[in-house]
Amino acid sequence: MPSNLYGVANAPNIALTVPAIGNLACNPGVETNVMDSGVMIAPSQGFYYPVIQFQGVFSFGASAPTGIVFAGRIGAGADFATWTANLAGMAGSTFEWFNTTLIGPPSSVPWISPGSHIFVTVNPTAQAITISNVGSYAAVFLIRAPDQ
Repeated sequence: MPSNLYGVANAPNIALTVPAIGNLACNPGVETNVMDSGVMIAPSQGFYYPVIQFQGVFSFGASAPTGIVFAGRIGAGADFATWTANLAGMAGSTFEWFNTTLIGPPSSVPWISPGSHIFVTVNPTAQAITISNVGSYAAVFLIRAPDQ
């Protein structure tokens, strides 16, 4: 990895605000892409952390799911971070709000032109849920890693 010269500014970070793709049904046992950053390209060579700050409003059916797994993913690759919401005792037929921050490992290759997409995925347990496009969004960042 190239090093910075003392006194030379690091590259800026990239930040986007992304709405939900739409009112999407999320079936149990299936990871559903609910948000897409669009193409993200680093402003300069180097390593960047993919970071997602997610907020989602979900509609539960007559029975609430027992859990929901939220994940961040680069393109069609594997999840880089996950968070599981334990929903024991939650009521059905309600709207519930969840937020989380997902941080991936620093990398350089995905952010070189032509860039990569960052997705937020949702996977409920036992019962289907629906994400609302009203009140659901993610702030997606590429945060420049320190030079080594």
